[in-house]
Amino acid sequence: MRGADDELATLIEEGVGRFFVGLGGVGDNGPRARLFELGLRAGLEPATVVAPSADVSPSAKLGVGTFVGPGAVVNAGADL
Repeated sequence: MRGADDELATLIEEGVGRFFVGLGGVGDNGPRARLFELGLRAGLEPATVVAPSADVSPSAKLGVGTFVGPGAVVNAGADL
């Protein structure tokens, strides 16, 4: 994983097509939202990430850009 805001054009030229915002949001999600919008405006697709220790039902629907963290449980019929 690599990349800073000013590297977006280079990453896209190298074939990168998806992004993930690795910045939490406690109290103020503004910076996280800004980075997410930056990725979208650059034409990148949000990556869906599921931790190996997460338990996701086969019938659950994970939307584009969903993050399922370690130890999380996503039950049958969930639509995220």
